[in-house]
Amino acid sequence: MPLLIVALVGCMGLFAALRPEAYVRYFLAESQRRALSENLRGVSITGWIIFGACTILAMAIPLHSMWNPLASVFGPLFFLVCATAYVWWGIGLLRKPDSFLKRTTSPWNRLPIWAVKGFGALLLLGAVGFVYGFAVRITGLLR
Repeated sequence: MPLLIVALVGCMGLFAALRPEAYVRYFLAESQRRALSENLRGVSITGWIIFGACTILAMAIPLHSMWNPLASVFGPLFFLVCATAYVWWGIGLLRKPDSFLKRTTSPWNRLPIWAVKGFGALLLLGAVGFVYGFAVRITGLLR
């Protein structure tokens, strides 16, 4: 499962590196798009960095036995990063669902606003689950 996540993030980085204008159009909010519209080279460089880091991590996963002392730190950190991402997207969908609908293509742009807000609420609920997982892992570490 971790390899699948690394591969997915790596593919997103490669997409940002090779097609920064499409990446900005599909995956960033309106304000982010305006801010980065003149700096597509920076988006491309960031995409190459993400892709390279994921490639190195995918090659290093078989060597995870050497990383066992660090596993207790990365587990809770993963929960915290996922919770932050869920909160970011959940609040964005709850505050401006029409912005999401404008960026998507058919059939997604025909969703009712209440469905987008409902998905945003589910993301916030998922963030609560990730925060709970973080708290459980930290509690286990501190014992």
